[in-house]
Amino acid sequence: AFDFPLYAEGRLQAVLEFFSTTRQLPDKHLLYIVESIGEQLGRVFERQRRHEQQRQAVALSDALNLTTIRSNALEAALNGLTSGVYLTDRDGRIVYMNSAAKRQVDTSNAIRVANSHLSPIDRKACLALDSAINEATRDKADVPTSGFTIALPAGDNGGLIATVLPLASGEPHNVVFPGMVAIFV
Repeated sequence: AFDFPLYAEGRLQAVLEFFSTTRQLPDKHLLYIVESIGEQLGRVFERQRRHEQQRQAVALSDALNLTTIRSNALEAALNGLTSGVYLTDRDGRIVYMNSAAKRQVDTSNAIRVANSHLSPIDRKACLALDSAINEATRDKADVPTSGFTIALPAGDNGGLIATVLPLASGEPHNVVFPGMVAIFV
């Protein structure tokens, strides 16, 4: 009996064992052939591993391209809306604003962005928005299907209305943007 290691990429991949029913002296020619077969099998292992890595890289690249296309299409759709759309993370930090939201922040006297957070000018509205974001991001939150609606008063007796909705139940693969809450104003 004899055995020999099978290496690929400098690492032990397998040990090949050969047995005989009769006792034999080592045959240098046979050992050379078996060593050569081991080297060739090691190369096969390396090629298969490289092929699998290339396949995975191509699949990942395709997925990233598809995600980019979907994100671009979603962003174009959101920018086509007349309502402001703010996507925030669990802490209320804005991770995305469509073009209408940017115009609202620039022109409205009801809301502003402070420290990357949507911040109503009215103190009660600010507290209500923070509470709605917290409630919408809680695990197993009991959020009405219509979301939370909050009045955002302005100093001129006008104002805006905000609707807060959770984007997903904490499962990032369901979300194109990394936000957890969508706020429509």
